[in-house]
Amino acid sequence: MDQNSFFEDNLGFIIGKVHRQLRKEWQGQLSELNITTAQAAILSLVNESPHISQRDASRALEIDVMAVRRVLQDLVDKKFLEMKLNPSDSRKFSYAVTAEGKSLAQKIFKLAKEQNHRLASILGPVAYKQIGLCLAKILEQPSPRTASNSKN
Repeated sequence: MDQNSFFEDNLGFIIGKVHRQLRKEWQGQLSELNITTAQAAILSLVNESPHISQRDASRALEIDVMAVRRVLQDLVDKKFLEMKLNPSDSRKFSYAVTAEGKSLAQKIFKLAKEQNHRLASILGPVAYKQIGLCLAKILEQPSPRTASNSKN
């Protein structure tokens, strides 16, 4: 097998290449809104889960807590979120979307919907759904590294 054939036939490589292409397009669309992909993800999460904590946001997005904290602070500084004491635990903070943040979250949702529609039109609705189900199935499986570490 020559090197070109390996890259053309390797599903992991193809998925990675498609991921990089889609992420670059997504970053370009978000940059027009003056927001990063991390900020868009966290703003969307807080919009869907009002008063979420940093730790819960970190778990939901599988991002380091300190990275989440920096992004949350950026969104507070930009007036898209407001930080409040958590009513159930005064040692913690929670975050809520401001009116400006809600408007931006709606724009992000619209862009994501347009992106999904574009992908469905390229692939066809059946293939689009099947690919989504197949990728979800991959995500459900423990990674080989995690599985081998749990045996030790």
